[in-house]
Amino acid sequence: MVLIESYRFGDGASGRNGGQLGTGQRAWAEDLEAEYGLSRAKALFDLAEEAKAHLIEFAAANQIDIDYMPGQLSVAHKARYVDDYKAHAEIMAHRFSYPYISFMDAKETAERLGSTAYFGGTRDTGTGHIHPMKLVNGTARVAAQAGAQLFEGTPSTGIVSAGGKVRVSTPRGTVTAQKCLIAVNAYGGTLEPVSAAHHADRFLHRCDSAFGGRFESAARGRVRR
Repeated sequence: MVLIESYRFGDGASGRNGGQLGTGQRAWAEDLEAEYGLSRAKALFDLAEEAKAHLIEFAAANQIDIDYMPGQLSVAHKARYVDDYKAHAEIMAHRFSYPYISFMDAKETAERLGSTAYFGGTRDTGTGHIHPMKLVNGTARVAAQAGAQLFEGTPSTGIVSAGGKVRVSTPRGTVTAQKCLIAVNAYGGTLEPVSAAHHADRFLHRCDSAFGGRFESAARGRVRR
């Protein structure tokens, strides 16, 4: 396997994020249930929990010190969200078999945070925080030890698929392989037109949603997570 990186591993958000090891998907499980039904929502939640467990096990098995700190608090910045948090804790325990989330009233929230600015929230003891850059560097070390060829400072300048092969060009040479996985998130530019168009469509949709009067709902979703 060959891995090329334009800058350095972890240079973007993969190494400079907040390190929150989230429970479930980006949306709350009950929100997914409302859209997809309990069976699919449960499958998505379980998949995310398997990923969480795998990350912790992978780090331990390969002696990657990720500075894991257990526990997360999610707090309500408006009083009208408190009932949602209380219901969320109950739903997670009874419908999604996740007993690690407990509801906090305003008093407990203030005691744990040292601030009276919030109205309540939840405490999740089944997850925590990690050091993202240590995870990235440790994973790179494990990959190299397993035989992967890693090249930092090597941007891709083009991808061509022909004759059953994929050729990835770089300023330092060309990589030829059976398959190519593009993992660039927001840094792909126009490298791959289909993905670039998809990214642009998502950006425009978010802007449209914001100016269409749904910003409050989106903001609430971010804060309450």
